[in-house]
Amino acid sequence: MRKIILLTSKNDAINFIHSSLFKIKDCIVISLHKEVEDVLNEVGIKGYKTNRDYETDSIYKNIDKESMAFAMIWFNGIKDLMQYKDINLGACLRSSYLFSEIYKNIRLLKRIIKKEMPNEINIFYYDLHIDNKFLLEDNDNSFYWFIKEIIKNKNIDLKKLSCKDKIAQVKNNFFKKSLSKIQNKLLFGLIFNKKKKILLIGSRNQFSNIISSLKEFDYTTIRGGYDLGLSLFKNSGDYYLTFKCFQNRFIKKALFKARILMKEYYNKLILNENDIKKRFIYEGISYWDIFKQKLKFLYRKEFFEVIRNIETINFLSKNNYFDLIIVSNDINTFEKTLVVATKKLNKKSIVIQHGATTHPVSFLPLLADYIFVWGKIAKDWLIKFGRINKNRVVITGCSRFDSYLLPNRINKKEIHSTFKIQKNKKIILFAPPFHHKYGHFPNFQLNIDQITMMYEKVFNNLKLLKNIHLIIKL
Repeated sequence: MRKIILLTSKNDAINFIHSSLFKIKDCIVISLHKEVEDVLNEVGIKGYKTNRDYETDSIYKNIDKESMAFAMIWFNGIKDLMQYKDINLGACLRSSYLFSEIYKNIRLLKRIIKKEMPNEINIFYYDLHIDNKFLLEDNDNSFYWFIKEIIKNKNIDLKKLSCKDKIAQVKNNFFKKSLSKIQNKLLFGLIFNKKKKILLIGSRNQFSNIISSLKEFDYTTIRGGYDLGLSLFKNSGDYYLTFKCFQNRFIKKALFKARILMKEYYNKLILNENDIKKRFIYEGISYWDIFKQKLKFLYRKEFFEVIRNIETINFLSKNNYFDLIIVSNDINTFEKTLVVATKKLNKKSIVIQHGATTHPVSFLPLLADYIFVWGKIAKDWLIKFGRINKNRVVITGCSRFDSYLLPNRINKKEIHSTFKIQKNKKIILFAPPFHHKYGHFPNFQLNIDQITMMYEKVFNNLKLLKNIHLIIKL
């Protein structure tokens, strides 16, 4: 008998090493996530396979395009059950939300089953405890349900592996929550502020030079984010706004009604289950049971957070807290919601380029009124691939480098002195590309293996040069 054990998360890996399963011979252990490999490697378990053993150049071909197209068909099909104050909540979500990862997992699992031809598949299954009435997205046993549908008509046994129950808990940081409330209360002074007020949503590094310039022109700046970040303590703006903790009786009342509305929408959706489930067929297999769990999360959690941010923008606008909003993107759900809500109030919105324009998932479609870009290459790319009116794309350069043009900028002599570099040596500044430990977005993120390979090549080539000092900007 050919057995497979699938490990899909760090929690799976921990349960696996605490059991006697890793001692079983003639069993193929497959890791589907890099964090699983980290746990297994730490205790010296070897001989397992990874998702990379099954991934080919073509396995995920057109996956983003297919998932985005499917998302639009699905959301359009139930748009009446996603309306909130003339705003389509589905239109506020990241375009490929809910579907792209599901499509990828389905293709990968089908490839594993085809290649290994198992008689038995083992996977950890968690009895979920729902905290605060919200089903957490990463606790939904998706892989179990994927496999169950894929092997429905095959002679393969699917076994649940016993494990500790996984309890969904909401982290509560009292300090951050208290500090957020204090910061938000200070915003009250904006009501009486007669200056033009600009709300900036994004990282401190991206906006620090912009905020400094705006102050010279007598603008009031409010830097904000969904949650409270460490950069608050280096905030260069006049105010800081934490959306997650911004509440008052008006917003609370609206959210109370919204929760009832979302429950009504979800119940209507389930009542029409027999008609709707027909839409959830991918590559000849129905995945309605999986999507149903995702939709529960969508209506109980995700849409509710979207509505919270819509109501916050409505209140801020009504009480003269801002005149213009600037964001680092209008693709992610949080920023996208703010732009959609702002446009409904007839206020202008601007995206400021943050990262290279190399893939549509980063910048398109553009919802904001304008996008400020680094140069001609970015502008031409947006006009060509996004079919954006050229008047909406403005070349400004990258604001993070504004300080290089200041009269008091640091000079080369100071660099040699600060880093104790010999005067006869030439300096190479290396700024590595954006990366993530597990490379969640392979179109524009490198993973640890790719980063390691890149550094090896850099160091090996520098050995061929003389009188060189390397500075790495992390």
